[in-house]
Amino acid sequence: MQSKVRITDNSGVRWVKCIKIFRSSKKRGLAPLGICLVSIRKIKVNKYNLIKGKMCKAVLIRSAQKWNRKDGVSLVFKENALILLNDKNLPVASRIIGPIYKEFRSKFYSKVIILSNSII
Repeated sequence: MQSKVRITDNSGVRWVKCIKIFRSSKKRGLAPLGICLVSIRKIKVNKYNLIKGKMCKAVLIRSAQKWNRKDGVSLVFKENALILLNDKNLPVASRIIGPIYKEFRSKFYSKVIILSNSII
């Protein structure tokens, strides 16, 4: 919480500040595929009626913390990355930049898989 995180979609937002983490403990922080409440801090282009200071939901698509899968593979990315969600938990943007976890294949995040260019 209270950390600045990069947004990696084409919504026009570049940096957000994490306000609240849903369904997680304070000790572990945000887990991959976890949803958090964020405040927009820096905007590159004003698209989709997003303004500085607006609160919206976001989902973690890449984590700098080591994450182990059930089959024994562990993944670590260079930095954390989020994508913005609307009220119906669908992505705001029309494209996701960079790789995402293959665990997004569930029904809840099927739209995220379509918008991404690579799946790890």
